[in-house]
Amino acid sequence: MLRVNDKLIAELEKRKDEIKKDGYNQTIMNIMYEHWQSVNMNYNEILQLFQDNYGELARFAVQIGKFNQQVNNGGFIQYYNNGYCGDIDDAESNMELHHKLVNMMKKIQLKNTTVSEVLKIINSLDIELDLEKYVEEEIYNDDTDTVDYEVIDNDDYMSITNINMLDKLDDSYYKVTDEFMKILEEYFKHKIVGN
Repeated sequence: MLRVNDKLIAELEKRKDEIKKDGYNQTIMNIMYEHWQSVNMNYNEILQLFQDNYGELARFAVQIGKFNQQVNNGGFIQYYNNGYCGDIDDAESNMELHHKLVNMMKKIQLKNTTVSEVLKIINSLDIELDLEKYVEEEIYNDDTDTVDYEVIDNDDYMSITNINMLDKLDDSYYKVTDEFMKILEEYFKHKIVGN
């Protein structure tokens, strides 16, 4: 279960008009964005600071909100390439943030087929990268009528190779996204107002 802290409740209490206009999820994202504008931090760092100040529910609201925006705008490839899964320049941590999102999704404990479907979709996200730094290129030598090979930099190094699978995940998510976000909005409202 994701906990709500008093600081988040107090901040949302001041933003009733914003909640009426944007909803709970977007308002929580707005709070984080305002903090992010005032500090020099990357996404991972601001998420941790935001969680430290406003609790795990607030972090979940931001991560699931950014996930939804990114995937609906450009698919799982955009979500990954824009760094919302983790540090794309570091193969060891390139899915760290996404794994935290999956774990938080499991903690919300909503028994609903749409939520279960989204959990299945995000839990199955797997990014396969071309990890070959160098490739061999054939070079035809006209003078000797032979083929030589030269090792060159791989232009596709660290690019995504399982695009077809990710396109299928996109399609699966697009079918449930509207219903899922409505369910989450009710979840956030219940967690905030119910405390």
